[in-house]
Amino acid sequence: MAGSQLKKLKATLKEAGLTGQTNVKQKGKRHSRKTPSDTRRDDRAQVISRIREQFNPFEVRKGKTKFEVSNGRSVGVAKPSVSKQVGEQQRRAAYDVTKSRRNKVGGVIDRRFGENDKNMTPEEKMLERFTRERQAQTSKNSLYNLEDDDGSDNDGITLTHYGKSLSLGDNNEDNEDGDDDGFTIVTEKRQLDEETVDQPSRKRTKAEVMQEVIAKSKFYKQQRKLQHEKDSERIMDLDDEFEDILGELKSMQNENTNDSKAPIEDETKYDETLRALNLDRRAVPADRTKTEEEIVKEREEKMQKLEQDRQLRMQGMDVEKTGEGDELDDTFWAGSDEEVEELGGFVDGEKDVPPEEYSEESSSEETTEKNQSTPSESVTITIGNKKVVSQNSSKKTHFACPETHEQFLHILIPYKVEDHLDVIRRILNLYQPRLAEGNKEKLGVFSTIILGHFLYLADSEKPVPQSVIEGLMVVLREMASKYNEPLTQAFRSELKKLGEKLDSDNVTVKLSDLLLFTVIGYVYSTSDMYHLVVNPTVILITEVLETLDISNIQHLLIGIYLADLLYQFQSLSKRIIPEVNRFLERSIISLCPEPEKLDYTQLYTATSHIKPSGLNLQSNSKLASQEFQLSHFHEASVDDTPALLEKLLQIVDKFTLIWKEKSSFVEISVPFITLSKHLVKYYASDKLVVDLLGKLNQLYNVNIKEHRPLKLQAHRAISIMTNTPKFEENFNPDKKSYDPNRDRQELNKLRSQFKKERKLTLKELRKDTRFTAREQIKEKKKQQEEYHARMAYIYNSISTEEGADKNQYDREKKMRKKGK
Repeated sequence: MAGSQLKKLKATLKEAGLTGQTNVKQKGKRHSRKTPSDTRRDDRAQVISRIREQFNPFEVRKGKTKFEVSNGRSVGVAKPSVSKQVGEQQRRAAYDVTKSRRNKVGGVIDRRFGENDKNMTPEEKMLERFTRERQAQTSKNSLYNLEDDDGSDNDGITLTHYGKSLSLGDNNEDNEDGDDDGFTIVTEKRQLDEETVDQPSRKRTKAEVMQEVIAKSKFYKQQRKLQHEKDSERIMDLDDEFEDILGELKSMQNENTNDSKAPIEDETKYDETLRALNLDRRAVPADRTKTEEEIVKEREEKMQKLEQDRQLRMQGMDVEKTGEGDELDDTFWAGSDEEVEELGGFVDGEKDVPPEEYSEESSSEETTEKNQSTPSESVTITIGNKKVVSQNSSKKTHFACPETHEQFLHILIPYKVEDHLDVIRRILNLYQPRLAEGNKEKLGVFSTIILGHFLYLADSEKPVPQSVIEGLMVVLREMASKYNEPLTQAFRSELKKLGEKLDSDNVTVKLSDLLLFTVIGYVYSTSDMYHLVVNPTVILITEVLETLDISNIQHLLIGIYLADLLYQFQSLSKRIIPEVNRFLERSIISLCPEPEKLDYTQLYTATSHIKPSGLNLQSNSKLASQEFQLSHFHEASVDDTPALLEKLLQIVDKFTLIWKEKSSFVEISVPFITLSKHLVKYYASDKLVVDLLGKLNQLYNVNIKEHRPLKLQAHRAISIMTNTPKFEENFNPDKKSYDPNRDRQELNKLRSQFKKERKLTLKELRKDTRFTAREQIKEKKKQQEEYHARMAYIYNSISTEEGADKNQYDREKKMRKKGK
């Protein structure tokens, strides 16, 4: 049957007589027997189902065989969708039966009250059971319904006690005044109690007990009703008089404010006394004076702990933090003898200062903020247990803590460059964190300003004394230990600016950039494997080394300084930096005499014959040592090339201490051995060149003996697995086992059947569990929807009733006001 699927379906329906002209009468038994009609609806349904199965191959799954067998077994045909639907129907029927019988079949629950309670007497148990039984049997319109307020609806039947009515409504109707209701009820209750007391002591019947319970309930209910009415009347009266009471309260508040102005002076005195007491130093037991041996031992232990932490950080491991800025005590700011020597002797003397002098000093500092102090030779400022001596006190001795570098420059206008360090120290002492709240944040900002001023002085046109630069580096190192986070962010921002500048075509390295790299190496631990400031700094330095033009004498001097700086960075961690090796090799080639004679095959930076760079030394020149100043690197000339080559060889000699511990020393040392052999030809009298060549050759010979090329991990040769095929001589396709032992054959058969049945049972159990879980989720969702709908209805009804009651209350209130 050719054509599309739709054409095939139409043709099949037409052949079956389901479409087309169906009212044509055809002769013969063949057509009447095969063509379905309206009277044979079962035949029509069967034909449609066969056509549906024929055109829907996905509903039928046939088993496949790997190999053709000679016994001609039939391939199984299954209908997964039909089987699944039948299984769902069976599980639903079983689930419905289980659900209907839940909590209804099996088990006996003892609901008798007090059966296992040893503290109750048999009479109390019987009374409580009788009470609960009668309460369960009582309907809403029952005679003993406590919620029924009207006793006249009981067909004229009233409760009595010894011939007297227990109804409280009749007495209330006789009293027109509502104030006597409480008295009447109390009187009746007293009469009942007296009559009960006068009666001879006997055991009351259950009916009498029930009547008494009902009477008391009526009594307390009426009492609550009266109290509620009284409270409602009082609330109504308060609502009417609320405006008058509010006016009186406002007038009383004004009088209190006028009277409260008098004791302001007393409150200020109290605040001053409280502040003085807070500043008072508490009595603390003094520490025992330690001997020199104990002091030395503590210092050694501290140094060992610091070295262990550094080793852990160098290996990339976490180190526990021992103390932060908030955990430091007051002695951290007092200074030490070493700090005095480093900072130029600003701290002088040790003396305990009482709180009175401290408060006087702080008050005097506040007054000097407005007016300048009178000129004098020196001013001594006491902070804690130290005395700070400030020179040049003829100028302003108190400064506002600057928030920007521009403000700091404005403060430094009347001072020389040599006095900048004094001003910084003065500001740090005035705004110690323990003196006032907020000083810690101010000094955190001021630390970034110090860094900016350090770089500003480095790029200034006027010469800056080296002592000022070194002093600022010491200050930055101290600030980094106390305000690490803001200073770290400042360093990273400066490095980011420098990185953006290096991305441009014109690479210009200023003195401030070199000093920035230097101060980072001085402030932070450069041996750490992971550091937020040191790692970006090393990356930037290597980028500068790769972009420098070694044919320029200034660039060459900058590169030599950076290579020496990187050696100081890695002197402890001993990590190899390939960019430094490339720079040293390129620089020596650019300075050595007759570079074209070098064997470029032994060099890593040269791929062809080398050409002179213009800075190469003459063959008859001599090497000379010379000290270079970083501030005058732009004044370098061609005459300094011998000293530069000498410096390069010294740096290579330093780096051999790092290279010799690495397994790749053989590969690293080959180009430098080649260069050293070339330089020995011209500078055989120079001791540095000869010693460098001898050291490299000696280390090379030692390492080449243990040097092995890298190779993959060696494994034992494993042959390909080969299996000899097994042939059965007496093969029979109907026979499943060839075991000659009959008992073992039956046992294996039972095991296989058990395994198959167990597998099928577990599969069915999993299906049943999933079906039960789905049904429970549906039921829970349905219950939640019904609960939310019911709660929404209740909320709406309550809001409607509350709104109606509120409107009714407002109307009654307006009517009362109009009646007045």
